[in-house]
Amino acid sequence: MPESARGGAQASGETAAAIWGCRRKQIQRVSRPLVKRVQIASLSLLLGPAAFAAVAAWPLPSLGGPAKLVLAVAVWMAIWWVTEAVPLAVASLLPVVLFPLLDIRGVREVTPNYTNHMVFLFLGGFVLAHAVERSGLHRRLALAALAAMGGSARRQVWAFLVTTALLSMWLSNTATTLMMLPIALGVAERLDQPRAAVRVLLAIAFGASIGGVGTLVGTPPNLVLAGMAPRLVPDLPPIGFGDWMLFGLPVVAVLLPLAGCLLVRGLARDAGSLEAVAEARRALGPMTTRERRVAALFAATATAWVTRSRLHLGIVEIPGWSSLLPDPKLVSDAVPAIAATILATVVRASPGSKEPLVSWNEAQRSLPWGILLLFGGGFALADGVHAAGLDGWLAARLSALQSVPLPAALLAVVAMTAVVTNLTSNTATATLLLPVMAALAKVLHAPPYLLMGATTVAASCAFVLPVATPPNAIVIGSERVSVRDLFREGLLLNTIAVFAVTALVLGIGPYVLPAP
Repeated sequence: MPESARGGAQASGETAAAIWGCRRKQIQRVSRPLVKRVQIASLSLLLGPAAFAAVAAWPLPSLGGPAKLVLAVAVWMAIWWVTEAVPLAVASLLPVVLFPLLDIRGVREVTPNYTNHMVFLFLGGFVLAHAVERSGLHRRLALAALAAMGGSARRQVWAFLVTTALLSMWLSNTATTLMMLPIALGVAERLDQPRAAVRVLLAIAFGASIGGVGTLVGTPPNLVLAGMAPRLVPDLPPIGFGDWMLFGLPVVAVLLPLAGCLLVRGLARDAGSLEAVAEARRALGPMTTRERRVAALFAATATAWVTRSRLHLGIVEIPGWSSLLPDPKLVSDAVPAIAATILATVVRASPGSKEPLVSWNEAQRSLPWGILLLFGGGFALADGVHAAGLDGWLAARLSALQSVPLPAALLAVVAMTAVVTNLTSNTATATLLLPVMAALAKVLHAPPYLLMGATTVAASCAFVLPVATPPNAIVIGSERVSVRDLFREGLLLNTIAVFAVTALVLGIGPYVLPAP
């Protein structure tokens, strides 16, 4: 059908978009106070520099001057990150000021960390995700998946859990949750079981956190690992998009069924209504040219990511397209990401239109610049830890653990990370703990990616508290889920996830994660 013949469908789609926009703003107004951490601003603000001064002045004969100063800076950053006395991005800029003044690293050595190729990968991935959101393609895919799963309460819980997870692999967990919540509220209104309505909403929160583990761009901790690991352990090969998917997708494939079984327990098997989903699908109208072009761009970029580097499947290796280049090391996953960004701002939304798939002005207004600076701060800290020799000192302090069996150490690491990530952001958790894990790997003579990968996955296991991650806060803000509901179901899932992640890392990690 030509575009000109779609007037009614387009009007319907525009009306639906307006309704969705209003509901989304309402949800954001409710959730915004919940997402923000409780702060004791004045005390936390002073606590950071005070702790820095205390560590710097503390007599530690075994720790040299530069290494002790790096430790002091790390403590200052950690306090500000955890308490959010200042925005996370502001705390992440401390190395730019302190490292040169303390003679740890020059400013020309510190600032390139903030333009690391992983930063550009996240930037490109976010613009691509914004193009998907702007076109409405994600909503069409979500509604199709929900309609295919059936109408019973149990099936709807599974449908929302799996659909949210699949979208969260490529979109931010916050955007995915905000998009899925109005659909879930419409379905929940037609469910006769109050408990089923709660479980449907919890499925969105849990699915958003679990799904992010699946791809390198799914959640920031994955990119923190990819950027920090080569700095902390220089002989480590970089972890590519395909490498991480070989590790992350099995984790998602195990955690999703566990979460689903937990959420559907006790629910009746009676058939339900899909009228809310059907109404939303009818409002969308036929697929537009913009959606088709965004889908093609998304598919091409994802394929380029997965097939770029050589994939190691145990004794089998699959060469990537970068091996066709004179020097494969000159490209990374940031190249397809930025290529997609350029195409998204150049390709027109429809024939004869001057509007691109993504307007750069619109994209830059919605870009999470704070997260990009948080990445840079973490990479700069990792660079300082290695350059000053703090990693060696940490390894020496952890030497008492060398007799601990690897499974026991891994279980303790995953459990500790799962506790910490429920109290602060998952990105800050990964940034703070990964240098310690690199040092612990030396002590245990374990593959570094094993401990660091386990920590990264566990950082996404934030299911217990509303402040742990935005999806939790958003579903609480809907006023259909109580904090008690989230705590009870989330604590069960977190406990199960600790043991499941430990077993998975031990079972598949040595075979799919790159080794030195």
